[in-house]
Parts: sequence; structure tokens; C-alpha cells
Amino acid sequence: MFISKTNILKGISPLIIDGASSDLPSNITNADFSANYTGSGERVVIKFGPKLNLSYVAVSAFGIGSAGRIVVRNGESGPGYDSVRGEYATVDNHVCMFAFPAEDFTDLVIVVDSENPAVLPTINYVAAGEAVEIPNGGEVGGYLRNSLIPATKSRTITGENAAPVANLTYKQSLRGSLTLPNMRSEFVRGDWFEFQKLAATQPFFIVDDINSPQYSVCGFEPQFSAPRAHQATRSLENVSINFRVYNGL
Repeated sequence: MFISKTNILKGISPLIIDGASSDLPSNITNADFSANYTGSGERVVIKFGPKLNLSYVAVSAFGIGSAGRIVVRNGESGPGYDSVRGEYATVDNHVCMFAFPAEDFTDLVIVVDSENPAVLPTINYVAAGEAVEIPNGGEVGGYLRNSLIPATKSRTITGENAAPVANLTYKQSLRGSLTLPNMRSEFVRGDWFEFQKLAATQPFFIVDDINSPQYSVCGFEPQFSAPRAHQATRSLENVSINFRVYNGL
């Protein structure tokens, strides 16, 4: 499990080198998810320039469909999707977090492609920076895999015989939680503290499996619990967080 710890793209207005439209490029790094960027074609290529010490890139986008792809590239070398770092995913989930060993990017390039001329992809939000791998596997029994459930609720009206006659569906953000027992104090005072500072002011991202970036979530509105001292040793602590979840489903 990896969690975003920093975001160096906040406030940056990227260059759109393919699929440019009349929307503001600065919408792409705006944490207001209603400030979107919809491309003029099936493919939007976003260029951020040189970025140092990146270990994650997160993209929230929709209008892609299960045949589409989100690709992170280091530079523009090679045709199509060929690049130094060419990770991609078919996306049913609209949130992808790519986590990888820390790397300097000569040019951070992100491709959002519906691979369908009739479908224009829309980018909600892009973040990048340092990610931290949660020790001990990162999750305990009962952890909610919110990347695998649609954020859809339903209400059904029944008739006189108790049979369904009408159904109303609506979207409602999911609730997530993460409990991490037996964390070393160095982690709690270091990476976890930095993560708390990011989450307090910006959306954050979680990916359960580094090999499946399409199964990620965007967290917001966090509620942290104060670290609790371990009952047997002062070198370990227990930490936890509750938060609301966006996965685009």
C-alpha cells in the first residue's frame, strides 16, 4: 500500500500539447473537482516540464471508459506510449495512482486517452510528488477496498403489495478508514506526520497494489486520531484515519 505524502503540482498550469480546448489548463491541478479540463479530441497530452524526485503520479479523469488508458511518461521520447516510464491501465475506476521508485523526470508527461473519437476525456485533477509505502503491508483485517465499489445509493418505492414500483439512484461519497497498529515511532513522526499535513489541505491518494494503479482512491475530509502509545514498548505506536472517498465509480 502506498499513500501520497506531498504534491508538487499544486497551482501549476501545465502545457497541453495534444487535445487542447478552451478550458483552463490550471483546472487540472485545481483541487476543486468541478474545475475540469475536457479535451478537444480523444487524446489529451499534458506536459509539466522537469520534476525531481517523483515517486507517484495520480490522475482523476472520466469519460474514458474501460477501453481507455492513462499513461505516465518520462519525457516525450518514442512514438505513442513508448517512454522511459510507460505505465498504463484500462480504467473503469476513474482514479489512478501510479507509484514507483523515486525518479527524476526530464519532462513529466501524462496521456489521457479514450481511444474512441466519439468520446472526449475529462481530467478532474492531477497530483504528483513523494509517496510513502506503509510498513507491514499497510492494511489490517477488515480494511475497506473502496476502489471496488460504486458510490451509488438507491431508494425504492413499493406498491400496495410491497413490490417495487419505482427506483431512485443517486451518488454519495463512500467512507474509508485506515488503522495502522504497531508503527515505529520514526514512521509516525516522519512520513505519517508529513502525510497528515498534506491531507489537511489537499486531496490525497491511496493505491493498494503498486501493480494495479487503476484500483486507487482519492481521499478527502480526513479525521485523524492522535497516535496511541503501544502497551508494551515506547518504540511502537498505533495510528488511524477516517476519511471520505472518491473513486469515480
